Amino acid sequence: MKQIGGLAEYRRLTWLAKFWLKIFLHAPHLIEAFSIIAVVRLGLSTVGYNRVKHIVPVAEDLAQPETLKSFALAVRRSAVLVPGASCLTQALAVQFMLARRGFTSSIKVGVREEGGKILAHAWLISADRVVIGGSGTDLAAYTPIAHLTPP
Repeated sequence: MKQIGGLAEYRRLTWLAKFWLKIFLHAPHLIEAFSIIAVVRLGLSTVGYNRVKHIVPVAEDLAQPETLKSFALAVRRSAVLVPGASCLTQALAVQFMLARRGFTSSIKVGVREEGGKILAHAWLISADRVVIGGSGTDLAAYTPIAHLTPP
């Protein structure tokens, strides 16, 4: 007797099908994140940040930690599929996803010197926690130079 939707069918799936199944089961916002990352990446490349930031709606509420983690996970997983999805692209994508639901956030941009080069990095903060872009210890090496909020 054939088992529908059970372990027997799962075992017959190819490794690629299993991979995509896990992604879609564990990141319900993956399709939304991928779409937003693609649009933000294209916008940053063609018209720049000052024009792209206007797509982010105005928001006022604070998101729950579970929501922040879910959106960040979806964006990190989607970003590997979009060439050049930088830290700023990812931060803007999560910011857009949060703002669409009424949750406020801001992007910080910092710089650090390494081997004679100046490196820049962007991360997103919401509800006084880093949502995407690193942890507090990683970001301590960066000197903040900009605090970007939606218009």
